[in-house]
Amino acid sequence: MVVQRRIAPKRAVWPLAAIIVALALSGAACGLYRAAPMIPTPTPPNADIVRDGGFEARSGAWTPSGAGAFIAKGIAHGGMQSAALRTPAGGSGSVAIVQALDTAAFPEFVSGFYRLDGWHPASGARSIEFAVTVRGGDFADGAPSHTVRFVIGGLAAAPPALPPTERYVFLSRAAPKVGAWTYFGYPVGNAFEKAFGRLPTRWSAIDLSLAATTGGATAYFDDIYAGPQFENPNRPPAQ
Repeated sequence: MVVQRRIAPKRAVWPLAAIIVALALSGAACGLYRAAPMIPTPTPPNADIVRDGGFEARSGAWTPSGAGAFIAKGIAHGGMQSAALRTPAGGSGSVAIVQALDTAAFPEFVSGFYRLDGWHPASGARSIEFAVTVRGGDFADGAPSHTVRFVIGGLAAAPPALPPTERYVFLSRAAPKVGAWTYFGYPVGNAFEKAFGRLPTRWSAIDLSLAATTGGATAYFDDIYAGPQFENPNRPPAQ
């Protein structure tokens, strides 16, 4: 007689090391679904070193130089106001507004927007520009100030016989645009390096000025920025 025996399935034998690894992974998996504690992150500081670059506050951040500077209400690129600069028809002088930048680092980039309601060179319109002036900088020549003027439009060439501490950079040599807000921007730190060999490491003041000779028209400025180029908030309008 043949006796048949049922063969019982073999039990899986897990090595001790495999069991330890499985338990460890199980515990880690639970951690994947556990709510992690919220870690507060500080708000990054504003990179813009221009105070009241939108001309919305009555802060006295900008100082007029010459007659014809005022705040224009209801004409703005952003917000409700802008800075307006106007020189009389037939005049040759310019009008400007100036701000002393409170900064421990040399401004890398300056940008903003301008708008013109007319442009008539025959009436004395000459240029719109911005400028950066370093006072008391540790340049090799020891001069008390160094200035780079950035022509946004209207001037075809720099005046003759410039002093060695003054340079011109032309964003455009053509007439500035009329009737629309137009972007401008330039790496001013790089311009100073090219003009004077290097950036200063010490200074008593850095002034940013916006200037225009309009010949009876009005030039408006708004949303002025100075700081690192990669944090520039301004962009040209999409074409």
